[in-house]
Amino acid sequence: MITTPKPGPCRLVADADRTYAVLWQNEHFPEVARGGGGAVNTKYICRALAEAGHRPVIVARAVPPRSAGTEIAEGLMVVRLEAPRPSRILWPLWPLLEARPLRRLLAPLAALSDVLCAVDASYANALKGMFPERPLLYRVEGLPSEGARAPEALTRAGRAALRVLALAAQLAERLAWRRADVLVVKSAFMRDALVQEHRAPAEKILVIPNGVDFDRFAHAETSTALRAWTAADGQPHIVIAFSGRLVAMKNVSGLLRAFALMRNRERVRLLVVGDGDQRPALEEQARALGVAARCFFTGLTDRVEQFLAAADIFVLPSTYEPFGNALVEAMAAGVAPVAFRPDGHRIRTASAEIIRDGETGILADHPSPDNLARVLDELVQNPDLRRRLGRRAQEDCRNRFSWKKCAEAYIEAAAAVQRR
Repeated sequence: MITTPKPGPCRLVADADRTYAVLWQNEHFPEVARGGGGAVNTKYICRALAEAGHRPVIVARAVPPRSAGTEIAEGLMVVRLEAPRPSRILWPLWPLLEARPLRRLLAPLAALSDVLCAVDASYANALKGMFPERPLLYRVEGLPSEGARAPEALTRAGRAALRVLALAAQLAERLAWRRADVLVVKSAFMRDALVQEHRAPAEKILVIPNGVDFDRFAHAETSTALRAWTAADGQPHIVIAFSGRLVAMKNVSGLLRAFALMRNRERVRLLVVGDGDQRPALEEQARALGVAARCFFTGLTDRVEQFLAAADIFVLPSTYEPFGNALVEAMAAGVAPVAFRPDGHRIRTASAEIIRDGETGILADHPSPDNLARVLDELVQNPDLRRRLGRRAQEDCRNRFSWKKCAEAYIEAAAAVQRR
């Protein structure tokens, strides 16, 4: 039988003189390769909470080489839990069943917390099940999906099990929506999609845009080696950059095709910052298109700002992007940003919430490679436009995207729950 500590009184009130104990759950922190933008966001939000005097504790899974226990990672206290594992019989239902064994592991930490924040449904359900009076903010990192397509070689029983697993995950997600006091999303695009397509409770949804470490990107300097690469053949080249995971929804393949179609590509270098399962195919595509000599694939790096410091134009060619951290980072670096204009069908992103077309960046109207090539050619030929867009983007970023504001919004949201 699972026992939990008796909940103590939660006295959270919006008070500038008070500090709060915040339990923040992110399974993959701080592994960016596994956790993606969610792990990055966790770091900066919790740092901003700590800088404001609050006491964040991050709950993550114990994944080798990190073992169960307490550690300091990225300057933050992290408690790693040896999460329960299902039997072979139960694993298809595990998204629904995991919350109960998680309670025993989470109870000691949750009992000492004023605010509960989760990014995974099973943890959200466990936390609210134990402490229903504590404010629970459930951060929805992405839109629900139908799950991955089953491999062709899988048996009929295996396919059936995967279908059950996908259904259980969707049900666990919807249960978390119902139990949470606030559903936090990063953009109005996500809010609208959750309400219109997935029938999430609109009255619970709060949009809190991500922030950016402005000084890190605004004052970065590039490396000597990168400067030499951008000035190959004895003349400076214009650098177009992309940063992010190399996965299908980022559409880096489309960017490579656009680069190959540019009239001015002899004057240009393409910088692809990041790693992912598509990297070998993208490198092969660059060779097939005859542009490999002008492309540099950096691989995974924790020094994105050094590469952005060498860039003149930044492109986010994504066809799906709930927010666009990379776009905001490029704006902070003062790089002229380009993205596709969302249309709700082929392009499902929040780019139009971040860029003001023609003022702080360019929103390309059509996602075809030839249209993107025309936009990039125009920017390559117009240095004054590049500089103006980059300057305005940087100033707009400074004013709008702050991790401090983001952290304050979480505390204010939790306090509002207590006042109800």
